[in-house]
Amino acid sequence: MSMLDLDSAAQEVIGLLDGVADEHLARPTPCADTSVAALLDHLMGLSLALYVGSPQDVG
Repeated sequence: MSMLDLDSAAQEVIGLLDGVADEHLARPTPCADTSVAALLDHLMGLSLALYVGSPQDVG
């Protein structure tokens, strides 16, 4: 099975996160009833799920 390379997507997200300040966290997003903080929490949950569900290189 080939590995999906998410490096470019991860780098894009890192660039976006660099622009998020504490005062932005309560702001709304285009997603109904979802703040920036909630969207970031969702993104982190998805990231963790992808990591846990992926094959780990043990050497």
